[in-house]
Amino acid sequence: MGEVRVFSLSLYPDKETNVFDYRVKNTVIRIISEFLRTDTKVVFYVCDIEDEKEDKRHKVFEYWYSKQTELHEFIGKFNYVFKSRNNYTLNSSILNNKDNYLSDFIIQQFKQEIGIL
Repeated sequence: MGEVRVFSLSLYPDKETNVFDYRVKNTVIRIISEFLRTDTKVVFYVCDIEDEKEDKRHKVFEYWYSKQTELHEFIGKFNYVFKSRNNYTLNSSILNNKDNYLSDFIIQQFKQEIGIL
């Protein structure tokens, strides 16, 4: 399977706001795109449910993804929503480099593991 590394990216503003901070969007896009520039890397993320804003957060990530495709066409994405053991709805996505010759295989294996194939 290869080496697996786990990291967390948490964004906690000092105060609640409904204003998009484009610097945050640009920073996250840059970090993810630099990480995925090596075609063998994959990012799997799950939107945190602790504050009950996972759907809103997932929509923001979808917007960010749509904006990054203008600059980084090599990044592919597969979304999946699933229920946890405690019956929480979890929004998740896999981001990968579409230039990886195993790109389709990675998504297929993920689908097989979660039981949608």
